[in-house]
Amino acid sequence: MNNTGKKLSAPLRVYWDLAGATAGGLDETKSVAVARELASLKVFFAVLKLSHGPVSGLAGIIKALKEGGVRVTLSVSTPESFPGRDAVSLSDGLDLSPNDAQSLKYLINKVDAADMKEKGVSVSVVPEAGGAGLINEMFTIAADAGIRVFSLPNPDLVVGKGRERMFVLDDEDRALVKEAVEEVLKPLGDKARLFVHDLFLHRSIGLPSLAGLVEYAGCQAGDAIAYIDRTGVVYPCSSLPKPLGNLGVCTLKEIWSGMERADIRARIMETPKGDAGCAGCAELAVCKGGCRGLAFAVSGLDSRDPGCLGKRG
Repeated sequence: MNNTGKKLSAPLRVYWDLAGATAGGLDETKSVAVARELASLKVFFAVLKLSHGPVSGLAGIIKALKEGGVRVTLSVSTPESFPGRDAVSLSDGLDLSPNDAQSLKYLINKVDAADMKEKGVSVSVVPEAGGAGLINEMFTIAADAGIRVFSLPNPDLVVGKGRERMFVLDDEDRALVKEAVEEVLKPLGDKARLFVHDLFLHRSIGLPSLAGLVEYAGCQAGDAIAYIDRTGVVYPCSSLPKPLGNLGVCTLKEIWSGMERADIRARIMETPKGDAGCAGCAELAVCKGGCRGLAFAVSGLDSRDPGCLGKRG
C-alpha cells in the first residue's frame, strides 16, 4: 500500500528551530528573507521553536510571516528564550515545551506577569519510555495554572540524535501515559483539548472528549511538513533527520522541487518491506507504516515504526 496523495509545491506546516546569529543561527536579514519566502509559498502554519536564547529581530520575522497569511505559534522550551511582548502580540499562539517542571513554572509565571493568556497558551511534553510521571507532573502544573490545551508531540530527532530509543513506547509505556493523562485531564471534561501526534499512543489514550478518532493519512514528512534547523538546513520533519538542502545556499522552493525531497518522499510512500517491514501486519491499513522518521532513526527507512506492536502473519 502506498501513502499516495496530491503533490504539494510547498509544505503546509513548517517547524523552524529559530536561533540568533550568536547561537549559531541565521543572521537577522537572512531569517527575515526565509520568513518572506515561507509567506510567498503560502505556508499555512509556522511553529517557531525558541530554545537557544533571545532571537534578534523576532518580531520582524513574525511580521514577515503574518503579512503572507501564515499562522504563527511560538514554542518556548527554555526560560532564557521567552519572547518579548511585541513578538507574542504578533503571534497566534504560545506553546510552552520545557523539559522539566521548574522551567515550566517559570514560563507560566512569565505568561501571567505579562498578562499573555489571552493569546492562547498550550503545554507540550514529548512522550518518552518511562516518562509518564513527567507528563503527569507537567500537565498538573499547567492545569492548575488554568491552561486547557495540551500536546504530546513526536520527538525532535534532529536535535535529539543519539536518544532515539528513548522515544519508542511499548504497551506498558502507553498504558502509563494514558493513566497519567486521564488523572489530570479527564476531570476537566470538554474544557480540555489534547493533541496526540503518535497514532498508536493516540489510540491507546482513547478519551472521546480529549482525543477522539481522527483520520490518519500516513506520514506527511517531506510533503505537508518541513523542518528547518537553526543553521538553515531543511529536513522532511523534525523526526526524520535526513537533510534535504540548506537555505544558506538555495531557496525552500528549490529544495522542495529537488531530487533529494522527491527521493525521500517516494521512499516514505513505499510500504516498509523485509524482516523489519509491515508485510502481513493487521495495522498497515490504518498506520501506513507509522512514523517513518522514528523508523529511519532507529533501524532504517525501510523498517516499520518501532512503536508498532502489530502482529504480522
